[in-house]
Amino acid sequence: WRIHPPESLVIGAARDALIPGAQAESTARMLGAEFRMLDGLGHALMLDARWERAAEALLGWIEERGL
Repeated sequence: WRIHPPESLVIGAARDALIPGAQAESTARMLGAEFRMLDGLGHALMLDARWERAAEALLGWIEERGL
């Protein structure tokens, strides 16, 4: 009996002062997740003035899977 983890997405922010992009990408690899880096955004993606970019990345990922 084997458990398969759900598809997942890790989003990194290029201007994140708390979690470097390489660490976010490493986390994605460890989880077997897709990784997307958002340029120009910081750690609090959903509080950023350009929060729509993070929302669009997530929505695009969801739509690609027909979810």
